Amino acid sequence: MVNKEDYVSRAQIALWSTSMKIGETVKKSLEEFGVTETQLNMLDLLSKKESNKVTDLAEKIGVKPSAVTTMIDRLTNNGLVYRRHDDVDRRSVLVSITDEGRELMNKFEERCRRILKSYLSHLEPDELETLASIYEKLGKVDIEISKIEG
Repeated sequence: MVNKEDYVSRAQIALWSTSMKIGETVKKSLEEFGVTETQLNMLDLLSKKESNKVTDLAEKIGVKPSAVTTMIDRLTNNGLVYRRHDDVDRRSVLVSITDEGRELMNKFEERCRRILKSYLSHLEPDELETLASIYEKLGKVDIEISKIEG
């Protein structure tokens, strides 16, 4: 008889292995798009809000504002973001994604969708339904780390 721990081990190995394969394929796409993973994460943050203060961005990604400024410099030079001074507080710098940056994000998301689709094409429709249902269910779970480590 197989116990729950055996299933957990199998799932852990399968999830890790699959995530690594998909992740490597996605990373290769990043190189083609000419951005780093960190820059892409920054573009993703910027795409969710009209404009962002550099200090807020630094806080969200857990780095110093100077590190964000360096990244914003690169993204600005590539035409993916622009910055301006806040009309209310001239000391604050606001950063926004450009249309070109949004286009890059859309193309990258479409590439990721195609990559995932190529992996999922090996599953039967009922397996896809089960997989989607399982991930939707797991996505609703909220686990406290302190309870796991204890």
